[in-house]
Amino acid sequence: MTARSAVRWAWIPVGIVCLYTAWVFYARYADQQRIEREAQERRATADKEILDKIGSGLKIQMFYANPPIVGAGERFLLCYGVSDADSVRIEPAVDGVAPALSRCVESRVRKTTTFRLVAADKAGKSVEQSIEVRVR
Repeated sequence: MTARSAVRWAWIPVGIVCLYTAWVFYARYADQQRIEREAQERRATADKEILDKIGSGLKIQMFYANPPIVGAGERFLLCYGVSDADSVRIEPAVDGVAPALSRCVESRVRKTTTFRLVAADKAGKSVEQSIEVRVR
């Protein structure tokens, strides 16, 4: 066998390795997609079970700060839960707020601040609740 014919046939094992590598990566990608889909379905089922227990209708299930007293500029969490809400906002504005049965968003304040959670449904009905985050 000459060097020229060896080079000519070298593409076969290279092609096989490439196909095998592509198959491995695709299998991992497909598994990850399946796992994420199953997790999303479990969360939806758990949310539905919770809603069945607490009842339906627009409600603020919880709204609190953790910790409720902070130093100026320190991070804290605003945690809330709403049921049957189409839209949710926190005033003064906080990023990352969306309807959820349980969610926490990070914020900071320089002075004692009263936060207001406002949730609304598709019919336009709204509910609100306020909390105060104190700065020591």
